[in-house]
Amino acid sequence: MAPSRTGESAYSRDQWRAIHPIFHNIYIDQGYSLEKTLMALELIYHFKATEDAFRNQIKRNWRDCAKNNRVARGNRTRPSSIAAIFPDLPDYIAGLVAGTVPRSLSFQCFQHHFQVLHSLDKYIKGFFDTYPSRLAQQNNGTIQDANVAEKEEREQKPAIAGRWCRALSLCREISILPQKKKDFIFSSNLVKDKLDKKALKQKGVQEMQEIITNILKENVFTRVEVNEKESTPKDLPALWNVCRLLRGVSFQLGYPEDSQALLMRLFFDELREAFTRITQGSNTEMGRALELIQDIPLRDLKDIATISCLCSARALSSRLQPHDPVVLEAWADYYQHHDRSKLKKDVFLVHYKRAYEEARALNETTGNGLYDERTLLVLINYSYAAHYICHEKTLAEQLSSELWQQTGALLAGKNPPQCWSVKAQGMAQAAKIQALLCYAELEDKFKGYNDLRKHIHNYKLGNTQARVQCIDEVSQVGETWHMIVCLPPYDSQVQLQFGIQQVVQRLVLSPDLGFQLLAIELQDLFATLLKTETTTRAKLRVAATKLYASDDQDCQLLAAGLYEQHASVITACRRNVDILRYIFSILFKKAKVPPLTEMEGSKLKRYLDNLGSRMRAQGKECHLKAKTLRELVVNFDKFVKT
Repeated sequence: MAPSRTGESAYSRDQWRAIHPIFHNIYIDQGYSLEKTLMALELIYHFKATEDAFRNQIKRNWRDCAKNNRVARGNRTRPSSIAAIFPDLPDYIAGLVAGTVPRSLSFQCFQHHFQVLHSLDKYIKGFFDTYPSRLAQQNNGTIQDANVAEKEEREQKPAIAGRWCRALSLCREISILPQKKKDFIFSSNLVKDKLDKKALKQKGVQEMQEIITNILKENVFTRVEVNEKESTPKDLPALWNVCRLLRGVSFQLGYPEDSQALLMRLFFDELREAFTRITQGSNTEMGRALELIQDIPLRDLKDIATISCLCSARALSSRLQPHDPVVLEAWADYYQHHDRSKLKKDVFLVHYKRAYEEARALNETTGNGLYDERTLLVLINYSYAAHYICHEKTLAEQLSSELWQQTGALLAGKNPPQCWSVKAQGMAQAAKIQALLCYAELEDKFKGYNDLRKHIHNYKLGNTQARVQCIDEVSQVGETWHMIVCLPPYDSQVQLQFGIQQVVQRLVLSPDLGFQLLAIELQDLFATLLKTETTTRAKLRVAATKLYASDDQDCQLLAAGLYEQHASVITACRRNVDILRYIFSILFKKAKVPPLTEMEGSKLKRYLDNLGSRMRAQGKECHLKAKTLRELVVNFDKFVKT
């Protein structure tokens, strides 16, 4: 059930007086229902109150808003009554977060906002209400095939959904470019110009703005295809997500606050031109909404995109089931960037699980390649929500592994992709999520090693006498130390060359607690490095190598992001190696009777130094490949431009 709105007592008399003319304009002058009027006030003005509270105001103070006279009834333009199929707030929504307090807007600004929201609401609900068979539900909740035309339309839908997924993915990768401007901005003629620092910086900012704008135009804006048969309101969640990313890119590019919606404006212009070519069907209403957005000042575009995102989510929720992938995508995007506490993530993930299971079952039943793509899209969004929004590590690990099996494991034995595809995107996302989870685990390990370093310092564990003082406070010891028989086979040939197995065994048998702890942590380190090497890093290498070898710019941008992620994982591994090397140096230096000879101690230190150096070189190689790929994309854009 949707949460109740704030009561009348929540607002002062002055606040009610201020909202009165706006309410009158929507409810009386334009003739909309009380329900739609309240929704508009909530979305645009953040003014939330119950229907009873408004009726009390009408009865006591707003007699001009009473609809018990012929004039008011005559002006009313209520559309044909089609009741909402589902609540506009699913059961996993604890409350809206459009705003916390009522705000003040000019009447002209309100009119622009209201017209856009009304047009979007009409577009979404009109699309589904025009064809009742779209909502014909079987007992299991799937949509029936009413006729051949509708069946063909649904089968074409995954293709355009994939293109929106591509646009969203590329915007995420392009948004990283401003942070990496040193990789390619200094390759321009800026360095050759004799300019002062301020002018040089300003010219660099301008060049960066031109580069990113042109890349977006060539790779995203002009390639989001829309047409009468394939474009539907189901594309709106991705559209508003792209808008949010464009605002972030504008901020990074140094646009002033009033101009940070410039890239969004360019995007809307391209969409408007595309929808203008559609002359019939429900998509003409989307074209009208884009025409209305054209009249909105640049400074207000951010606001209209935010409330349009919420309006779209509510309208989609009123016509589709709560577990529909589009509804889930809409609410996931909205709450990721507002207030996650209002999202009941357990219920939300249960719905997402059902959506994925139904998509997978439908794919297995039909055996249609297009449904296979649809299933992958649901799994891509499901894994994204589990990791980035709900922060469920176990579920994210499970879903990303399943996504890898359906994408990366299949593409590993094939030629590099010729162009972006849903499978290529799934492979990249699976590898990236697993890398992020691995990085978090390595960071936790580093904190544990750092705690060991503090124990060594606080309790002077380089000597036997300190053992009794610390034994009760370091829970890791217990009976673990004497169980170390054989080290994990990580880097086994080099380990054998340096005799690391024998060295660690000597540490285990040491009477000094510090060396025993070090032996435990060394075994843990090698186990972690082995797991990272054979799972996470192996997948990153496969995905990045395949995408790197592609001649497609989209794939190259994905590869650049994966190489950066790989470098981060390698750096985290190296930090763990370095801190254990440091701990050993401190222990060996302070020990009264070291358990190792000078030669054995030197071997362990040289091995860890060698391991850290190799990792440092691998990280630099990954950074270099990412830099090379980004230079290719930027230079190709300049070549096309000239």
